[in-house]
Amino acid sequence: MAIDDCLNAAVKAGRLSEQGSAEYKQRMKDAEALAAERGMAGPAAYIFATTEAAKAMEKRATSTRAQIQQTILAIDRAWSDANGHGNGLFRGLETVFGQNIRGGGTGASIEGRRMALLATMQSQLSDFLEGVRSTSFGLKQNPILPRHTVRALYGRDVGDKAATDAAKAWTKTMEWWVARMREAGVPIGRLEDWRLPQHFDPLAVKALDEAGFVDRMEGWWREGKLALRDWSQDGEAMLRPGVDDDRVRDILSGAYRNITTNGADSIEPGAVRSATMADRYGRRRAFEWTSDEAWLEFNRELGVGDDAVGELMVRHLDHMARDLALSQTLGPDPDAAARTLMQMARKAGLSDRRLGNLQDIYFHSSGKAATPVSNALALAGQGIRSGLASAQLGGAVLSAPTDFAFTQATAAWNGLSMTKIMSRYVEGLNPANKADRLTAMRRGLILENGLRGLHDAARDAISDTLSRKGTGASLETGLSGAARIAGRAAEVVMRAQGLAHHTQILRDAVGMEFQGHWFDQAGKSMGELSGLDRRTLKRYGVTAEEWDLLRTGAKDARGFIDPARLATEGTAAEREAALKMLGAIAIEQRIAVPEANVVTRAFWMGQTRPGTVTGEFMRSALQYKGFAMSAGLMHGWRMVESLMDREGQMFRGQYMAALVIQATVLGAVALQLKNIAGGRDPEPMFSDKNPFFWAKAAAQGGAGGIIGDQVKAMFATKSTGDAARLLSPTAALALDLGAFFGGNVSQSLAGEQSNTGREAVNLLRKYLPEVFYTRLATDRLVWDTLQKMVDPDAAGAFARMQERARKEQGTSFYWRPGSTSPRAPDFSRALQ
Repeated sequence: MAIDDCLNAAVKAGRLSEQGSAEYKQRMKDAEALAAERGMAGPAAYIFATTEAAKAMEKRATSTRAQIQQTILAIDRAWSDANGHGNGLFRGLETVFGQNIRGGGTGASIEGRRMALLATMQSQLSDFLEGVRSTSFGLKQNPILPRHTVRALYGRDVGDKAATDAAKAWTKTMEWWVARMREAGVPIGRLEDWRLPQHFDPLAVKALDEAGFVDRMEGWWREGKLALRDWSQDGEAMLRPGVDDDRVRDILSGAYRNITTNGADSIEPGAVRSATMADRYGRRRAFEWTSDEAWLEFNRELGVGDDAVGELMVRHLDHMARDLALSQTLGPDPDAAARTLMQMARKAGLSDRRLGNLQDIYFHSSGKAATPVSNALALAGQGIRSGLASAQLGGAVLSAPTDFAFTQATAAWNGLSMTKIMSRYVEGLNPANKADRLTAMRRGLILENGLRGLHDAARDAISDTLSRKGTGASLETGLSGAARIAGRAAEVVMRAQGLAHHTQILRDAVGMEFQGHWFDQAGKSMGELSGLDRRTLKRYGVTAEEWDLLRTGAKDARGFIDPARLATEGTAAEREAALKMLGAIAIEQRIAVPEANVVTRAFWMGQTRPGTVTGEFMRSALQYKGFAMSAGLMHGWRMVESLMDREGQMFRGQYMAALVIQATVLGAVALQLKNIAGGRDPEPMFSDKNPFFWAKAAAQGGAGGIIGDQVKAMFATKSTGDAARLLSPTAALALDLGAFFGGNVSQSLAGEQSNTGREAVNLLRKYLPEVFYTRLATDRLVWDTLQKMVDPDAAGAFARMQERARKEQGTSFYWRPGSTSPRAPDFSRALQ
């Protein structure tokens, strides 16, 4: 065929890539098939095919040129923002690829923009999200609303106004997102028949094996339940039974391989181009379900199941926000833009170490760090960490007082009223206060509490494990089920003790005060604002012109600046200003109530991925340390900046002194709460019998929670086993299991008496999920009773616990180990 010779010659001469040649040949093949369908033959068919293929390639080339132009503009903008950062090029690129760690930013960041976009889309779907939000500590949900919403999206009248409204809001939100993606240069194909995300469960697909999967999907296609498009024609060509049977089986076989190798969310069977952002979204989806019943049938068999439809839609918002943030920040080919920026940074003199840091940050902010290599290993690691969290964080809320120190510091840094923040916090304490949650979401404050683990994990995991066939599928499914149950247990524990609610409402209180504060300043131009307010706006790249747009266009009738409304309804300039403001608020909320961020995760984990030995080791080592690292990084730099403040916004050192003192005092409160919850009298705070109390309080206040407990344990370390337990919770579990099984086996082989009963009781006591308000009673009435039954030396063990508390903490038990009758705590001991 003459065209093959022409293409081969073009490739040999370097005028065409092999990839381009392959794509043209595939388009020729498809065009020839179309010509045959139309009854064309001979030269007419050949001319038709070559013309159609050339048109398609020209259309793709035009789109590619436009994408390149958008990417160049994005690179230029990001480079300018990075060079304009007040703390140098590295901090500028750190801001672009992650988030602003030190002051002086001039533009958007991927992470700040992701949170701003998520907040905007949540604000549009607030009623739906409130409807699918789980309640009763995560044990209850509304299973009907998501399914009715699916049916309403396919045009069914379900007689459910909430579902009908949710379907309209979902459609409107998707249209808003598509418009923003197109503005960013991502050529999303037509979406007339797109309604819902679809997620293939790799385990369900793998259990069918390739032939079974192809047969099942082909059956749905022949029944008219599934519409298939040919990706080689940009998803425009519909595939028809009796005409495209061989092509369909090829596509389905490719889809099986894609799904079972972690391609579940982005199926591109038959695609021959590299998967840039524009490539992934530029083609119409290959699989579309023709009715609500067809989609629900697929979702039950091969997807996430009926109970997880709401969570599927929520997670889709997360993915959409990330992809749009990448495109708005770095253009339609963000990976290429990131590589170019790093090459430019290398030429500008940035060291290899700094460039490595930036690569790590982008690896996390782009979502690549979340893709597992081995599903089985990733599930095992996730299950262990979730199980440990459910067992060890049942009293984490007792460390919550230290959050207020960081919130106070953040409020002072930004010129906010801590009194008003606390007032809003107290108002939100009622978990039944639906109105406040809806108001917060509608104004662009991100809802996190109750939107994960919405399905019945235990029931689904057990049924899945029993139903899947094949050793490999059963093993992986069993691990998946265990991970889901452990994850659900961890969520229930966090919510049952009130920690998740506390975190959400404290962040909401900070966000609402930000919006109220900016409303109060709306009568002032940028030059008339206080130095603190100008610094906050400048740090997140809000210009004087953008502040004018915000203060005139985002005010609402209740005394708040509402940037989410402006981001949804405003002009392009207003939208950009609003998204910067939303990103600023979201980041400041997470400085006020710290959590691990992309920069700390990148610093700790590098480019390791889940499902690798190194990746799981690093994730286990990081467990519980994200709070401390984030608090240390964000507030640590602010301490430095307050010492170096040339604008006189604070007395030099004031930020550091205030935060250290407040965190230490509140850390002392948290320690005493933990003592009381553990059945002990408060520790003497001023006695030489307890000389390390204030050091432990400082560690508790500055590091928080489990890290504070580990520092506390460090002061009491008596052996290498104790020291090893400071490494990570997973290491401690491994040591405990090794000591239990290995120690008892070796004692039995040596003919020595073992303490199997006592050690078994202590192991269960330590690693079964529990919350702080039931733990003490369970310890004394259940575990101590069991220990007395199986351990001849139980009385001695209980006495040693009391002696250790007396020596190491200078305190005693008000509910003694082994006793069933407590006395009242002696609070006067705290002042000794």
